[in-house]
Amino acid sequence: MKRFPILTLMLLSTLGIGCNTNTSDKSLPLEAPSRPEAYSTKLVDALTSANSDELTYVFKGYERVGNNAYIKVHAVGDHINAELPILVKQWHKLETLKRTQGKGYIGAELRGLELVQTQDEIARFEYKTLDRIID
Repeated sequence: MKRFPILTLMLLSTLGIGCNTNTSDKSLPLEAPSRPEAYSTKLVDALTSANSDELTYVFKGYERVGNNAYIKVHAVGDHINAELPILVKQWHKLETLKRTQGKGYIGAELRGLELVQTQDEIARFEYKTLDRIID
């Protein structure tokens, strides 16, 4: 009877080792490191230099802070794997997402998302437009 917990622990530790990520990956990590300003600068550089066709944007959430609304997006590309808040002032092509406050859209791809840099307290990018939402 004591063997079952030991076998379970061994199996779980083996699975944890087998799920090791590739250390040669040079993409920006999902979580910001201990130097958030340096990370933020690298993220801005990577996003502004990347072609929008090279990136996939996945909707992760909606949030209001004071008078501003933000969408949280997971950006994935050859050298980018990061979540970022995006300030939304103009809701063109995002009207349904605004109305539902993002409910039902988590995991949807924001195809052709276009951003502009901003000097917001929370977000470094502001929504400009997108081609379509693929749910």
